[in-house]
Amino acid sequence: AFWKIREMALNYNFPDRLFGNKTIKGVSLTASGRNLYVWLPKTNQWTDPEFSNTTGNAQGVNTIGNIPPTRTIGISATFKF
Repeated sequence: AFWKIREMALNYNFPDRLFGNKTIKGVSLTASGRNLYVWLPKTNQWTDPEFSNTTGNAQGVNTIGNIPPTRTIGISATFKF
């Protein structure tokens, strides 16, 4: 058993009234992340149960020397003209 934040994205659309000019029609800002956190029970001494160190489709096949999957975080901005 485990809980995982696999992927999360937060998006904010700025109100159009902030941009009084006619050049910019809208702006949105997005922050996203993958593999943000894994809650494991104390009995699991290994790593992420979905991670595998094999080339097949087996999951949870790992050793104590494995590192968890890479955490990625990104930010993007979209401008409408």
